[in-house]
Parts: sequence; structure tokens; C-alpha cells
Amino acid sequence: MNDLQRLEALASPARPQGALALVGAWRDVEKRALDVLISDISAQRARDTSRAVSLET
Repeated sequence: MNDLQRLEALASPARPQGALALVGAWRDVEKRALDVLISDISAQRARDTSRAVSLET
């Protein structure tokens, strides 16, 4: 994360862009709401593709 912040500061010190902006966009979302969203996306992917979905790497 620190590397992203340094890169973003070099590119545009006024406001974050790219990956860092994406992180900032989710900052105000409650953890529970994000967990529900991720679970829903995973369930839909599993139904649509007939394959297991794993968030673990």
C-alpha cells in the first residue's frame, strides 16, 4: 500500500487515481456490507459458471 501511495503522489499529488482511488472509494463502506457484497458476487459467479469460487489464493 505504501508503494501505491508513493507512486500516486508522483503521478498526481492533488488527488489519488488508479488503484489508490479504488481503495479510497470503498473506504466508507461498512465491513458487513462489503462482506455481503462479496458473498453475493461469489454466489452469482458459482451459479453462472458452474465452477467453484474461492477467494483464497
